[in-house]
Order: sequence, then structure tokens, then C-alpha cells
Amino acid sequence: MDLFDFFSGFAIKPLFTGAILLAASLAAERSGVLIAAIIVTLPLNAGPGFLFVALDTSPEFLSKGGLASFSATLAVHTFTTAYAWTSGRLKSFWPIWLVALLAWLLISVPLVQLHLSLATAAILVACSFGLSHLLRDRRFDQGSAPTRAVRQVTIKFLIVRALVGGAVVALTASAAKFLGPELTGLGFAFPVTLTASAWMLYSAYGPNFSAATISNTRKGLVSYVAFCFSLAVLPPHIGNLPAWFAAVGISVIITLMLVFVPRVIRKA
Repeated sequence: MDLFDFFSGFAIKPLFTGAILLAASLAAERSGVLIAAIIVTLPLNAGPGFLFVALDTSPEFLSKGGLASFSATLAVHTFTTAYAWTSGRLKSFWPIWLVALLAWLLISVPLVQLHLSLATAAILVACSFGLSHLLRDRRFDQGSAPTRAVRQVTIKFLIVRALVGGAVVALTASAAKFLGPELTGLGFAFPVTLTASAWMLYSAYGPNFSAATISNTRKGLVSYVAFCFSLAVLPPHIGNLPAWFAAVGISVIITLMLVFVPRVIRKA
């Protein structure tokens, strides 16, 4: 990858990823907290990022990156839990985010040093779901969370913030060869999409809607975990692009199940 490829790719990638972030935000506005939480935990950061990596690296590189992102799920849960608990106790978005970021770093930095096996990472990820449920801020449980959002800003505001999130994703993807697979995977596990979504929701719809959405992402993270697990397992067997498409397909199927199965159960 020469400098021309790096910067020409970086000019396109923020637009692609920013469009996805914007679409997620507008869908969240119409759907309420629980659906918004499922939408923002789609692999909107790791998905486009790993696609760019899949086009330019070996299956082994992609698999190791997927495993690193999968292992970092515990850190993502830590971020969302800290954000929800801190919201309402601090007065503006950035101090809330900083506390959540420090919590993410506290978990993710040791994780990347451990070089976990897939089996060990799977046990850790399973435990992280249980811990995030036990430690959740009950102010934002389903019965108490706001169900609708009233936008307080213009569409231009949302577009700018979507492009900022897209730029960070693009930078990580473009720098993948320099970072190596573990740091690339950790970079895609960095809560860029959650940060961009929380920032946009906080500014556009208010702190309660933002915190409630981020708090409830523990349910939607199943689709993210399935995506990363698939990338950790499949590339050496079927190749990079087939593995990426399979991972996206699995993630989408799980997301649809999260949305529609509870509705079917309620009607039954």
C-alpha cells in the first residue's frame, strides 16, 4: 500500500461508513430505544473496516483481527455499562464519554497483551454478557427507557457527526498493515460507532435517550459478536471475501431475530 492508495482510500471510506452511521441514526429516531440499541450494535465500525482489510490482507491476518475484536467484547460491555451509569451524574457528553473510554482502556489494553485462544475468548465473551446484565443501570430497563426520540438538531448536524465517525473507521482500516492484526482488531473493537451514535443521540435527542440506547446495547451486541466470531473462524477455510459476506449475513440474521422474535412471542 503506497501513500497514494492510503490517501485515495481514505477519501472514499469516510463517506461509505458515514452514510451507514447516518442511516442508523435516522432509523433510531423512528424506532425508539430498544430498536435503536440493536441498530447501533450492528458491526457498523468493524463491518466496513474489516471489508477494507479483507481486500488487502491474508486470511490469517483477517482471522487474527477478527479474534482480537471478538476478545474485546468484554471491553465494549465495560464501555456501555460505564456510559449508562455515568450519564445523568455528569453534566455534559464528553466527561461521560471520557469515563466510559477509561473503562474500555482498562479492560482492552491487558486483553490485547494476552493473545487469547478462540476457546478462552469465547468463555470470556459469554461471561461479559452475564456481567453486563447484572451490572446494568436499571433506570434504563425496558419498562423505564424512553420509547421515542424528538430530534433537536438539523439533518446537517447529523451528517457532520456521521462523517466524523466514518473518518475514524477509515483511518483504522487504512492503517491496518502498519498496526498488525491484533491492533487492527482492537481498533475495530474501539467503540467508534457507539461513541458516534451516543454523541449524535445525546445532541439530537437528549441525554436520557442516548444513555438508554447505549445501556440496552448489551442485547444487540450478539450480532456484533457473531460477526467477529465468524471472521475469526472462516477466512482460512473459505477465503477473505466469502468469510466477510458470511459474517455479515449471520449478523443480519441475528439482528432480524432480535427485532422480530420478541414481537412474535408477545403476540402468541
